[in-house]
Order: sequence, then structure tokens, then C-alpha cells
Amino acid sequence: QGMWKNISAGPATRCKYLAISRLFNLRAGHRVLNLGSACGHHLHLLALESGVRGVGVELLPSNVAWARSRFGGDIEALCVADAVQATSTSKLGFLPNASFEAVVSNAMLRELPPQSQCAI
Repeated sequence: QGMWKNISAGPATRCKYLAISRLFNLRAGHRVLNLGSACGHHLHLLALESGVRGVGVELLPSNVAWARSRFGGDIEALCVADAVQATSTSKLGFLPNASFEAVVSNAMLRELPPQSQCAI
């Protein structure tokens, strides 16, 4: 059932991502990058609720494989990469600049050094 043994987003998580959707005025067709997408639950929720085209970047291949098998048709792309290292060293070259309306992350920023957190 994924990394967190939970196949559904809880009410607090759903409210958080609905608020993000409203804050960024996300609409159908917008692209959203989720850094540290884990098993894809949050990105899947945004895709279902807002109609966004989601791209997830996740460190663990097993999480990406699980998300692809579960949510592959609802999420545009799920990639294996070290988002913390790539973000702190500007090595997300496989993602074109200005190709997303929003970037979201649930607790990934705390893994970055403080100077990199501010740079994002």
C-alpha cells in the first residue's frame, strides 16, 4: 500500500492540498512539480481535485514503481532522482525552466542546507 501504508489521503492532507490549489489558482492543464513525491498520493490528489498534470521526483525507485502501478494514468510523469541533491546543486536539467505553474513539496525542504532553502 505504498511507503506510508495508506492508500488514501487523510482529511488534513486533503485540506492542505486543496488550500495549495486555491493559493496557486491551479486549474486543469496546469503542470505541478512535486519534489519528494514519495508514493504519489499527494500528487494524485492534486490531479484528481484540480485536474493538474503532475510530475513527481522521488529518491526511492520502489516508491516510484508503486506510484506508477497505482496512479500512472493520472500522473504525467514519475521520475527517480535525488531531489535534495539536484535542487541544492541546480541539477534538475531534465526539467525545462518555467515548465511548471507550481512546485510543491511535503517536508523535503528540511533536508536541504539553509542557504539552499532560501535559493529555492
